[in-house]
Amino acid sequence: MTAKQLDTISGFAVLIGMTQGVIPFVTRIGSLEWTPFWSLPRQLNAPLWWIASAAVVVVAFATVLACEARKRKSSVPTPPSPARSRS
Repeated sequence: MTAKQLDTISGFAVLIGMTQGVIPFVTRIGSLEWTPFWSLPRQLNAPLWWIASAAVVVVAFATVLACEARKRKSSVPTPPSPARSRS
């Protein structure tokens, strides 16, 4: 995968992690009357929405870390092989 593709995957992971993980925590814990339209965990009952939101945050974070590790791994140049001396 190219670096651009990995950046796109990381961006989607951050977007989903924010909308489905972090925003439900903030709106529920802060007792805000605002209900995000696209926040699916907000539709669940009390114990399940905590688990769903936390799982989304963990998976999004792991996806971003995996993409960054793969980018670093692919961008490291291979060292040149030692030159053989001809005698």
